Amino acid sequence: MQVQARDGSYHNIRTLLDQASETTLISERIAHILSLPRKHCQGSKTGIGEKEINCKGIIKINCMSNQEEFSFETNAYIVKTLIMNLPSYSFPKPEWPALENLPIADPYLNLRRPVDLLLGVMFSATYY
Repeated sequence: MQVQARDGSYHNIRTLLDQASETTLISERIAHILSLPRKHCQGSKTGIGEKEINCKGIIKINCMSNQEEFSFETNAYIVKTLIMNLPSYSFPKPEWPALENLPIADPYLNLRRPVDLLLGVMFSATYY
């Protein structure tokens, strides 16, 4: 997923769709890089595993798909970190002949790295 920064540039952000989440969450690290205006946020949000997460603010983000001409705008709650790096460990990239010519959302799915944007349930129906 590409997310637009304050200066108009786009940044590739590792994103997960979370069908159990009612809100969209973004890491504080990426929110800082995007430099978008923040609104005040009080309290906490429930993240993965029903874990309470302190909200650091709200930003409006413009998102664009890496694979299709699809874009949307949404509010994202800023949190220190979303989840642990995924996958649990890096592994050699599998060779899947059946998927060879298909574009995939994350060409580096085999590398352990951070997830910085968690899209809530409202986006699940859009993608499926």
